[in-house]
Amino acid sequence: MRRRAATRALRGFTLLEVLIAITLFMLLMTLLYAGMNTAVRAYGAGELRTESGAQLRVVSEFLRRSLSGAFAMAVAQPPDWVLLFDGGDGRVRYVADLPGYVGIGGLHEIVVEDASGEQGRQLVMRRRPLVIAEDGSIHGAFEDRVLLHAFKGLEVRFFGSDDAREAPSWRAQWPQGKSMPLLVELRIRDPDGQPWPPVIVRPQADAMRYQGAGALVPGTPQPQVPAGAAGGADSPVQAPPAPVAVPSR
Repeated sequence: MRRRAATRALRGFTLLEVLIAITLFMLLMTLLYAGMNTAVRAYGAGELRTESGAQLRVVSEFLRRSLSGAFAMAVAQPPDWVLLFDGGDGRVRYVADLPGYVGIGGLHEIVVEDASGEQGRQLVMRRRPLVIAEDGSIHGAFEDRVLLHAFKGLEVRFFGSDDAREAPSWRAQWPQGKSMPLLVELRIRDPDGQPWPPVIVRPQADAMRYQGAGALVPGTPQPQVPAGAAGGADSPVQAPPAPVAVPSR
């Protein structure tokens, strides 16, 4: 009797018991893996939202500051003049004073546009220092900088009127001419197609006139008067004002 009891005490697990234990262990590990995977995905989604929010703040603030400082800069286009401002179809061009942390400070011609690159759709800022020749042309090559590497598109709208007889209204195109829009609205869509809060700014109202030799003179530009007309080239006129420095914002 004692030998039989000792034999039962030393007997191992049966095959059925081992299979049940393994099944329970695998089920437990599956549940543990599912929980860890959910936690990792939630953490990654949170990090992505945080990064997207940071990009939103940085890009929106830059566009807001640069566009709100857009100058009504006029350049010669014989026999008249035009403003360096136009936009439409996911693009806007303007002149602004870039801060030093973006690059070289001072007035720049800036183009913000929806472009396609090697990594897909990108929001690109093209810039070049504003160096104007006597004939009104701008010298220098553009330098590109990617503001957003992944997004679904840029929508640009303008509020204003290029005709004094028409009431201001929102429009998708703003051709280059002699007037600036009252408001500019930019809408950026994230990689999921969701629109970010719109950036609505009011550009500078003061115009500037280019008079050659790099002189930038504040004041509303006027078209050239034909020779012989009142105030024309054959009439006595005052000497042009001395060049003044353009104040930085």
